[in-house]
Amino acid sequence: MRSARLLLLILGLSLTVCQAQDIEKQKAKLKLFEEEKLTGEFANLQQKYAGKVLFSNAVTTREIPESSYINSYTFGDKLSFRAFFSHSILNSMLLQMIDKGSKAKDLNNNGTWFPKYLAVLYLDGNRITNTSYAISFGDKETHSDLSQRGTLNDDQSDLDFGKTLYKDLKTRIELLTPGKHMLKIEYVPYFNFGTATDVEFKPVASGEIEMIVKNQKIDLNDPEVCLPTAQMTDKALDAKILKAFKAKGFKAEAKKVRITSKKWNIQRNEFGIILRRYVEAYIGYTKNGKCYYDVYNFNQDYDGNAYQSEVYLMGEGIGTERERSCECLK
Repeated sequence: MRSARLLLLILGLSLTVCQAQDIEKQKAKLKLFEEEKLTGEFANLQQKYAGKVLFSNAVTTREIPESSYINSYTFGDKLSFRAFFSHSILNSMLLQMIDKGSKAKDLNNNGTWFPKYLAVLYLDGNRITNTSYAISFGDKETHSDLSQRGTLNDDQSDLDFGKTLYKDLKTRIELLTPGKHMLKIEYVPYFNFGTATDVEFKPVASGEIEMIVKNQKIDLNDPEVCLPTAQMTDKALDAKILKAFKAKGFKAEAKKVRITSKKWNIQRNEFGIILRRYVEAYIGYTKNGKCYYDVYNFNQDYDGNAYQSEVYLMGEGIGTERERSCECLK
């Protein structure tokens, strides 16, 4: 029995070694894209921190010294980040595909690739959000660059990649309790349309920084934290809008209204005859124990002489439901 187990162990180890050798042979045959040639101190940083994301209170240009990178910061302060890669985004993806069993010949003959990447943000192990899938990248960014930077919170910088992460983070009031937290960012590649692969790519860079939250009070008027700023103030109209929302039979309880239209919008038919008018309004509501908002158009019909008093909701909203802290609806 022991001999049989030993034989199986040896066979298993031999198979693993053979598979590893085959992967290395395939990688040797793989035609990688030419990567940028780094020099000076930045080249040293790239070699030292390949696969890492570093953070700084300064905008992370390639010229800032290593001493500018930090391990701790206070929530609300300026914060930028820089990712260092072992290979370019696309080359890393091709190498991971080899690890998953792809053949170099097939990849070399593929033709055009459409690589992208996400910056994914975590707080204390909770995935909070990621940058948009709609962001477009140039070939240099994905095919050859060995480093990329982003700005989490810096109003003075025109570089906006990653700023949406901070906006989403601010909404998670329930997690932003006073004390120390761990903020993490990962760079995760993926293929855009036109590329057939079921490979789930591993992050090509990740990094953590201690985040200190002081006594953070929610600002109910911050449109990035709660609901958008109201452009019309009309309590009677607000009440009619809430009634119209309830009449639709949604499995949600409306709590707050923000009318974001500056004035009524007129709808006419093809002959120019007025049919109705409408305003756009955000509704904050509770559903299944959580709180959300969505935007809707609320209408008043025109009878030929005047607009009717009744306000009604046409349609089901525009599908922009976002979760918000329930503090926003108080």
